Amino acid sequence: MASEGSRGDLEAAELHFKRGQFDQARACYARCQSDPVAAQRLVFIAQVEALAGSLGELLYPECLIDVLLDECAASTRAWESQPSTLMTVCHSLAAGGAERQTVTVLKRLAADARIAQVFPVFRVLDEPGGSFFLPMLREVPLDPIVFAAQDPNLPQAETNSRLKACMDLLPAQLRRDIRQFAALLRRHRPQAVHIRHEMAGCAIACALENVPRFAIHRGTLPLDRWNQNATQLTRLARPRRHTYQRLLERPGFVMTAPSRACRAADREWLEWLDGTRFRTIPNAVDVQALSAERGRDLRGRLGIAQDAFVLGGVFRLAPVKRPALWMETALLVADALPDARFVLVGDGALFAELERFAHRHGLAARLHMPGAVHDIADWYAIMDLNLLVSEREGFANVLAEGQALGIPALAIDVGGVGEAMEVGVTGRLLADDATAQQIADAVESIADDPAWRDAARRAGPTFVRRKFRADICIQGPARGAGTNVRLADREGFEPSNGY
Repeated sequence: MASEGSRGDLEAAELHFKRGQFDQARACYARCQSDPVAAQRLVFIAQVEALAGSLGELLYPECLIDVLLDECAASTRAWESQPSTLMTVCHSLAAGGAERQTVTVLKRLAADARIAQVFPVFRVLDEPGGSFFLPMLREVPLDPIVFAAQDPNLPQAETNSRLKACMDLLPAQLRRDIRQFAALLRRHRPQAVHIRHEMAGCAIACALENVPRFAIHRGTLPLDRWNQNATQLTRLARPRRHTYQRLLERPGFVMTAPSRACRAADREWLEWLDGTRFRTIPNAVDVQALSAERGRDLRGRLGIAQDAFVLGGVFRLAPVKRPALWMETALLVADALPDARFVLVGDGALFAELERFAHRHGLAARLHMPGAVHDIADWYAIMDLNLLVSEREGFANVLAEGQALGIPALAIDVGGVGEAMEVGVTGRLLADDATAQQIADAVESIADDPAWRDAARRAGPTFVRRKFRADICIQGPARGAGTNVRLADREGFEPSNGY
């Protein structure tokens, strides 16, 4: 039987191993070598060290990412692309802001005569809810490509023993992403690649194949600003930060973000002095499509009086969006405004819990929770105010969409939220530490100011068309520093804001 001391060493070793802190893990495992888990882990650590070397602290998987990218830098592998082709990559087509943004951009890119072909790529579509926006994509029409279905073959690894050993030791998901995405790249041979959802494995695959231009688009604030524990930070933030820093050494790689605030935070997080390697591509709003979606009088169908004040919210029901704070605010507003009604659009892990909360506190009769909906414009249209209280946001798609339909915005000032509105004109901001009572007070102030709401309704569509119309976000301004995604001619991509 293991002693208390050896059990403690093994638990500590496993924690260090999970965090990729291999020097500390090895020291703890060495004190309990008779344990089969410890013996197995020591063999694995020795294999990693033999491949990556032992200079400095041995951090996993960073040390292997170094090996991979060093091999890429030494490679003379030529990339023969299909001229004027672009590949965009997203995790799925689930009901989310990044996914809707992906389809909005794809619709515009597919209509651009200067682009010969667009390849819409997704890691998965068969997970629950993973194809929510597929009908919208089919309208383009573009057929989605699922890279998780690709043959995970990597020819370079068959001729480079160091590369093969490195791939075999990587975490399973990272290894699969690199192999499968590299196979997809070789099949379609795009001239440039834009990757959403921080799929670092896809970016590493671009480096392995020597794709000349590729980008990671980060739609939110850096991982070190998330409310995570030490293990989550070391397993996610630390390796990604290291990967991005190494990729930034390549001249064809850039980081893109939807707001100036997000871009600045990324530069600070990565401690990168060259600002030209970070670009802002504002999120696009398909104003025409949103307007076309409107067709039903939901107020009448839901039994909401035409003169009733309606507080709305559109977001994923997950902790980062702080739906509990939104609901607490709604309760306070309900007490102050007896005729007010509430609409919370979105789905997620907290849906049932929020429904129970509403029933317990007597709000259910005045609250409408339709879940994820395709007719989002009709739901925006019944709102008098669109409230967002997220813990973090890179931008705020839902606020811009609402303003495109004339719905004033109220939001917590985090990340790039302030850039999604004309502050004071189309929306208002609250401090990031605002309480439910302070938010409710702001809602009540706006409810009591119909003149401001009317002015905001008139200004909102103009503001969104000026700043976030799809053609502006994708093409860039008519004059200025260049374009976000632009083909100079049929031979290649012109240096630009995005690529």
